[in-house]
Amino acid sequence: MLNAHKRTFEDERSAEFYHSPHAVFAVLERIGGENGWFSLRLPWVIRGRIDELLGGPGLRRPRRHPRTLQEGDAVGFFLVSEIDRPTRLVLKVAARLPGKATLSWEIHGHTLTQRARFHSESHAGNLYWYALLPIHLFILSSMLKGIIRSA
Repeated sequence: MLNAHKRTFEDERSAEFYHSPHAVFAVLERIGGENGWFSLRLPWVIRGRIDELLGGPGLRRPRRHPRTLQEGDAVGFFLVSEIDRPTRLVLKVAARLPGKATLSWEIHGHTLTQRARFHSESHAGNLYWYALLPIHLFILSSMLKGIIRSA
């Protein structure tokens, strides 16, 4: 029997770049920590504080290294779940959420694709996605542009 409240939501966007794929991937590996999220800082700080109040890791976890990542590394309230240099980086959200979420980037040629995916397992999860959709759309758009600009 199909459960009607279980859904997968996705925000995918791509941008072309003129740098080398290695240069763009190097920027991806610097994400979080002291380097920031290549978008407005305040929404990330607020989300981190909310997560801390809910008993999650927030943004207080330090990075192992400021310029490189390995599977399992903490990046704020994310964990590196997959890294394949210089083409793919997947971060799994370790924050308190009404579902499971990932943020990933893939490089094909001179195109960077960014994908935010949320697997909701409840009505609360669906509500969470829709309530934060305007903020996520703005943050995700500015993050992709910031990554390309920083390369």
